[in-house]
Amino acid sequence: MEDPSEEKCSPIFCETLKKLYELSPSFLICSINNQQQGRIQNKRCNIKQGDRASTTLYCFSTSPMLSYLQKRLQGILYHKLSTEGPEHPILGPPKPVEARLKAMGFVDDLKCGVSSVKEFGTVDGAVRLFERASGSRLHRDPNSKKCQFLGLGRWSRWTQSQCPLDYVAVVEELDFLGCILGKSNPKSRALNGEFLTKKVKNTIASFKAGRHMPLVCRPYAINTYILSKISYKSAIFNLRVQDINSINSMTKQYLTQDLLLKPPEALVYRDSDQGGLGLVHAGARAMANLLNCFIQQSHPHSRFPNLYLNSVYRCYVLRELSEDKVKKPPFYSNEFFQFINEARAEWGEDILAITTRGWQQRVLQKGITHQIQEDTGTVEVIRTKQEIRLPQANWVSVWLLRRKRGLTQAQKSWLFKFTEGLHVNNERLCKIGKLSEGKCDHCEEEDTRTHIFKCAFNEEVADGFSQVLETAAGSPVSEENLGICDLNLPQGLQLPVLFLMAEVGKHLQTSRSKNKRIQLEKMSAEIHASSSAFLKTKKYGFAHEMIQLWLKSFFQENNNMDKDR
Repeated sequence: MEDPSEEKCSPIFCETLKKLYELSPSFLICSINNQQQGRIQNKRCNIKQGDRASTTLYCFSTSPMLSYLQKRLQGILYHKLSTEGPEHPILGPPKPVEARLKAMGFVDDLKCGVSSVKEFGTVDGAVRLFERASGSRLHRDPNSKKCQFLGLGRWSRWTQSQCPLDYVAVVEELDFLGCILGKSNPKSRALNGEFLTKKVKNTIASFKAGRHMPLVCRPYAINTYILSKISYKSAIFNLRVQDINSINSMTKQYLTQDLLLKPPEALVYRDSDQGGLGLVHAGARAMANLLNCFIQQSHPHSRFPNLYLNSVYRCYVLRELSEDKVKKPPFYSNEFFQFINEARAEWGEDILAITTRGWQQRVLQKGITHQIQEDTGTVEVIRTKQEIRLPQANWVSVWLLRRKRGLTQAQKSWLFKFTEGLHVNNERLCKIGKLSEGKCDHCEEEDTRTHIFKCAFNEEVADGFSQVLETAAGSPVSEENLGICDLNLPQGLQLPVLFLMAEVGKHLQTSRSKNKRIQLEKMSAEIHASSSAFLKTKKYGFAHEMIQLWLKSFFQENNNMDKDR
């Protein structure tokens, strides 16, 4: 800065710049505002526009400018809280505590709170000092709209001609460090919700174009690459119900795009260790982000204190302040404070330690994946129709078996769809009105979920798998238990049985769709080749040996008997 009264750059900082750009035969082409400048000497050839070192040096340079503006701008007063204490006979009562927005910086983005026309000149002067001190340049082309002004309050009707700086564009919406601000809270919620909905829609469209993956892999892809887009903005704004419903609808459409029969709603958002697919509920994630952001800034012991949010916390959670001190924010609902009060009843002052995932679990327990029993007060999962119909089944074992470690993602997906009745058969087509009767196309029996493993069309394959299952379980397995994969198997035989079940089931489905019988030799060779992947690990090497033994004992022998006949 040129002002001698202000702090200058430290000698260490200046020496660092000299060492980077002097005393070296190497040269660097410098770019400012994407315009090529004259070449300069560079000791480290990896200093480029936008890289980490360049960004770090830029942040060091902007720090004096932020201090300069903080001292000179009056700022925008957004909260004022009276201070208790004795009144001085001359100076009067204690001054109130105020929260003002003056200047904020993030990398190359600078936001200032201007409260008078005179302060436009203050900001312009600070920027010019910064340009002369650092060599950086401000985007002063009014057509680029890099410099914007959002008028609020008495300035909300400002036009472009009224702005004192000709290079500053008067706009109706402003990008404030990643969040879109409008002239009112409903407008800001609408703008951010529409932006997120459009972003999620475009991302899912690219996924549908070429990313065809197994069913159990899609929730991870959605949670990581799609729903992560809502994390930042939803921590600031309470998203509208219509935006949340739209995002949930689009994610479920991609999740089940190749399924004629859809999984129950309770299983879509339930965790995988509880038998679900583990898809993140957009509403629960948005509410969790909002709750965690509020607590991290409003709690009395927070490392990131915010005077306004702390006053809201003291008023509507702790009840230390009367409600006339702080007006209830319109973007925090009654349900929002109810979540916080319930958490305080359990955690007390340790509520600050609850993570975003912990808040998300609390939201999910409010009727999305879990529900609270009125008589006992315990939290239980919302059961599907199949789980209600078969209460005697060991569902914990079923959930673990169809996600057995060692199976491929395609095999886990097949087992999930099989146990939930998502595979298409004539019985289900009859129930939804696609067929007049639900009998098998190859025999006269009912085409139920488990009929594929006993159909006479591939009798030798069905008999071979039945023998494998009976040998591993030690007794015959009922159709009901087979249909939900409730198999009482020894720990060491679970992986080979489930592997063989998924592979044989896929071959049987392909055979029925092509109306062509299975060749046992070919099927055995393909299963043997697939299971050979177990040999690459010491932990699962036994599975390949068991599968090889069963293929030789129950499938190849049947094939030889058929040839003899």
